[in-house]
Amino acid sequence: MKHHREDDQRIAIIGIGATLPGALDPHTYWQDQLAARHHIAKLPSQIWDSDRLYDPTRQDSDRSYSNIGAIVRGFSFDPRDFGMPPKVRRSIDISQQATLVTARQALADAGITAPT
Repeated sequence: MKHHREDDQRIAIIGIGATLPGALDPHTYWQDQLAARHHIAKLPSQIWDSDRLYDPTRQDSDRSYSNIGAIVRGFSFDPRDFGMPPKVRRSIDISQQATLVTARQALADAGITAPT
């Protein structure tokens, strides 16, 4: 007989969402996986100062030896979609915005809709 501790908790994943480089939804991400597409490239100078931060020789411990990455592009966030006034966008970090959008996708995928 198998014993279960009272604090054992089982979970079920019933919905999925995604906000990733090249894929702003899980369907697009899955298509990228099937096609073996990646979105890793040299980082643009507007985002990352390669002259100041990159050292391919690995000699400078204050610099990175990589100048590539993947960037989420085309992401949009409308706070009104979450019952927030538009001016609140300035106080919500982009990672928090992406988390809200991704969670909403996962809930919708699970068949759970937000109250209107």
